[in-house]
Amino acid sequence: MEELDKIRGKELLNYLKTLQKNKTLIKVVLPDKNYEQLTVITHIRPRRRNPYFVIDFPRGYKEAASDTENLEMRFEFTGEDKLNYHFTTFGVEISRGGIRVKIPEFIYREQRREDFRIDVPPATELHVEADSGLLGFKVVDISLGGTLIVLVSPDGFPKKDTVFKVGQYFKDIELVFPLEGKDFRVHIEKATVVRLYEDTERSRKCCALQFINMEEAEKKTLTEFIYKYQRFLLRTK
Repeated sequence: MEELDKIRGKELLNYLKTLQKNKTLIKVVLPDKNYEQLTVITHIRPRRRNPYFVIDFPRGYKEAASDTENLEMRFEFTGEDKLNYHFTTFGVEISRGGIRVKIPEFIYREQRREDFRIDVPPATELHVEADSGLLGFKVVDISLGGTLIVLVSPDGFPKKDTVFKVGQYFKDIELVFPLEGKDFRVHIEKATVVRLYEDTERSRKCCALQFINMEEAEKKTLTEFIYKYQRFLLRTK
């Protein structure tokens, strides 16, 4: 099962910058012209009025689109997280450096919801090595595909000096699940930030991480913990 997740605001701008930096190939589609080709983003101009980005000229574009202004354009790409993304916007104009395109209001991400997600024991922590040293965070929930953390330390103090960005990658992550006097430890080789949002109801900032690389033995340990914790919750209800 899949559902669409909207990316907007600073998160959207960070995605466009990542696409530009990595020179990610993007498929551009002109729905009214029966046209599709690959291109890359070359520049981003996030101005307050009329923000736009610039794409390199795709093959055959000038012949397919005699007028770029207000021409509907659909963009599709696969992220490094192996998820599909797309957005629709309008061309602004053709310039010497490429085609100017209006920055969209949303980028849509197709989120796979195949993994069952559960809450975790209150004292569950995630440890990750960052530029500022070893960091620890409270964990909200977990699945075989990812986890949700709160951007505060385990002692409850906000980590104001920690900057997370969508598309950012982390390596060598450890999850520690305390259950019935035993700590289940799971090592994640690589994960990426896929979402940042404010939980206004609980006055906290949350970060969703997607697991990219995990050894089979670690996945087995995580699966074992999920089943054990489900049985624990059933016994204690």
